[in-house]
Amino acid sequence: MTPLVPENGVSRRIKNKKNLSLNIELGCKLSIQLEGVKERLSSFLIGMEPNLYLIIKKPLRGSSEYLVSEGSDLIIRYVHLGEVYGFHATALISITNPTTITFLSYPQRIEKINLRKNPRINSIIPAYLNHEKDKLNGVIKNLSTQGIKFTTKTIENSILKDILIGDEVSISFPLPGINGNLEIQGTIRNKSHEEEETGFGIEFNDKNAEAIGMIDAYINQVKDYT
Repeated sequence: MTPLVPENGVSRRIKNKKNLSLNIELGCKLSIQLEGVKERLSSFLIGMEPNLYLIIKKPLRGSSEYLVSEGSDLIIRYVHLGEVYGFHATALISITNPTTITFLSYPQRIEKINLRKNPRINSIIPAYLNHEKDKLNGVIKNLSTQGIKFTTKTIENSILKDILIGDEVSISFPLPGINGNLEIQGTIRNKSHEEEETGFGIEFNDKNAEAIGMIDAYINQVKDYT
């Protein structure tokens, strides 16, 4: 069976129950993949009878049209509130009048798919960002072994305007299980402004192997509770 999870993705959560409620809206765009076929087709959800069947606009795209037929095993993926979900279904029957639609079997389970290579957890960890000779006080809003989101209060005429995408910085913060603060180097990859806060997406550098190992151990301890 073709896995729901795309390359470099991981399945984070599985729902499996008799009366399964789909967190999906009518008109939602669907990505459809036939079992054993790499090509993906596009469609839309246009109706459903909970726990019985789904109704989709029959996907049409070049030579793949004939593949979606009665009995075809499909993988359906969709996005809801910024999260990616997937499930298996079987094509039941298609009709062409007054329009072309396909009935699918109702899913038995839904998987939430994390597209990141590494898990990322939300956090509120006090931290310092060091940029050249300047230091900013703020918090780490999320954390992974690849990087962090650091936010600080936006102060008029502060040094924030001098911190640019591509700049090298270091981050110092406490991490449970270690003495003192962990210091790690990284590169500014994005910068954002949200009301009274300024946020920086920081990617860790490769030379932080020991520190990244500590972060990985911490994430594995707490990820099931965040």
